[in-house]
Amino acid sequence: MRRFVPGWALTASAVAAMVVALLLATACSLPGLPKDEVSVSPQSGDAYKALKDAVDEVKDGGTVRLGAGTYKLSESLRIVKSVKLVGEGVTKTKIVGSGGEAVVEINGHADVSVEGVAFTRAGEQSGDVVEVVAGSGAFRACAFGGGVAGEVAGGNGLAFYNDAKGVVEDCVVAGNRRSGIHVQDTAEVTLTGNTCEKNEEAGIAFLGRSKGTAEGNTCQKNQLDGIHVQDAAKPMLVKNKCYHNRQAGIMYLGTAGGMASQNKITENAGSGISVGEKAAPELLTNTITKSPYCIAYYDSAAGVARGNTCVTKGTSNIGIAVFDKARPKLVDNKSSVNLTS
Repeated sequence: MRRFVPGWALTASAVAAMVVALLLATACSLPGLPKDEVSVSPQSGDAYKALKDAVDEVKDGGTVRLGAGTYKLSESLRIVKSVKLVGEGVTKTKIVGSGGEAVVEINGHADVSVEGVAFTRAGEQSGDVVEVVAGSGAFRACAFGGGVAGEVAGGNGLAFYNDAKGVVEDCVVAGNRRSGIHVQDTAEVTLTGNTCEKNEEAGIAFLGRSKGTAEGNTCQKNQLDGIHVQDAAKPMLVKNKCYHNRQAGIMYLGTAGGMASQNKITENAGSGISVGEKAAPELLTNTITKSPYCIAYYDSAAGVARGNTCVTKGTSNIGIAVFDKARPKLVDNKSSVNLTS
C-alpha cells in the first residue's frame, strides 16, 4: 500500500539540507571560533594581552597582521601554535619587550613564520630577543637587537635551541650583548642574506652539534668573530662576507668541522680564518686579505685548506700559519708567505 504524504510534508533530503544550513549559520554566528586572519594595532600601554589574544584567536596556520607602531610587552610572548606574523616592515612594526627569558619564545613544536617585524629587548633583565626552543621559526626581513647577557645565558638576538629548525633571510641582527644569531644543541638552520653586525660576541655562532647552511651573509664589526663555530658543530659556510671583526673572520674551536667555501674575509684584527683545538674543517676557495694571518692553525687542529687565496697586507703578515701540533693538509693555496712549525 502506498503511504499518503501530505503536501506540506518535507522529503528526507530537504530536511537534511535544512539541518546543514542551520548548523552552518549557527557556526558562523558563534563567538570565539578560530579565524583565518586577525589584525591587531598598537596599544597605548602594555600590548601583551592584545598580541596574545590575536594569536589565540587565529586558527592553526592562520595569519596575524600587525599594524604599524610599537607593541610594548611586559612579559614574554610564548607562541605554541603554527601561525604567521606579518608586520609592515622593520621601520614601522616594532615589538619591544623587557621581561622573561625572551621577548618572543616559539615552543610546542609549532611552525611559526614572521615577516617585516623589528624585535628589541629593552631594560637590563637578561635574556635573548627571540628564541626558537622547539618546532621551527622562519624569519624574513626582520630585525633583532638589544639582547642582554646573563651570567650563563641570554644576550643573543635570535637563538635556536634543542632540535629546532629555522630559516632566516634578509634580516638585520645588531647590537646584542652576545651573538647576533645563535644556533645550539642539535638545531639546524638556513641563514641567507642577513647582516649581523656590532654584536659583542659573534655575528653568527654555531655550537653544540648544530648544523645548517649560512650563505651570503655579512658579518662585520662584531667584538669577537664574524662567524664562530665551536664544539661539534658542522655548518656549511658559503659566500659570506666577514669584515672588520675584532678577532677572526671565521673561528673554529672544539671538534668543529663542516665546510667554508668562497667566503670573502678581509681586515679582521685577528686571523682571517682561525682553526684551534681539535677542529678540522674543510676550507675551500676562500679569499682572505689584510689580516695578520690569513689562515692560522693552532693546538691539534687539522682539516684541509684547498685553493684559498691569501693576500697579506704587509711583509710582516703571514698567509698560512701552522703552530703547535696542528697538522692540516694544505693543497694549491695561493699564498706568498707561509709559516709552519
